[in-house]
Amino acid sequence: MKPSDNENDIFKIVMFGSSGVGKYSIFERFIFDKYRPIKNCIIGAEFANKKIKIYENDEIQGQLWTTSGNERYRPLIKSYVKDAQGIILVYDITDKNSFDEMKLWFEELCKHVESKITLALIGNKNDLESSREISTDIGSKFAEEHQFLFFEETSALNSTNVEKVFVQIFKKIVEIQR
Repeated sequence: MKPSDNENDIFKIVMFGSSGVGKYSIFERFIFDKYRPIKNCIIGAEFANKKIKIYENDEIQGQLWTTSGNERYRPLIKSYVKDAQGIILVYDITDKNSFDEMKLWFEELCKHVESKITLALIGNKNDLESSREISTDIGSKFAEEHQFLFFEETSALNSTNVEKVFVQIFKKIVEIQR
């Protein structure tokens, strides 16, 4: 069903990635504009709605879901992506293992989502440049090879590119849906 220009339309994005990559911190930064240094805090999933200004005179209702990175929740992917128009995969630029696991999340997601879903890739924690294990080029190349809408590096700590990522993906979703 194609949404109308109705203000009651809700556009859903779900974030996936390993435990500790900062999904919940990104979630809190975007939804509440706050940061708390917490780790591995989600059991299952959490979501919130937010009005998002995507163009000068166009505001939408976005629904953002963040999921546990714990492997035991992977079988629930299908239920999390139900009715989602966008997916954001997140890895930690300071943890090569999280990048490798992100590839596994991607493979699993490919089994459960429609090809028209909007995908974005985030390399989080770019405020920890001195501890970087994954170069920007590696993340960018993965996103390009797998036809993600875009790749961006973020920092939930200092808010770098967080708002930009969500506005960009919601704009694309609205373009497709309307």
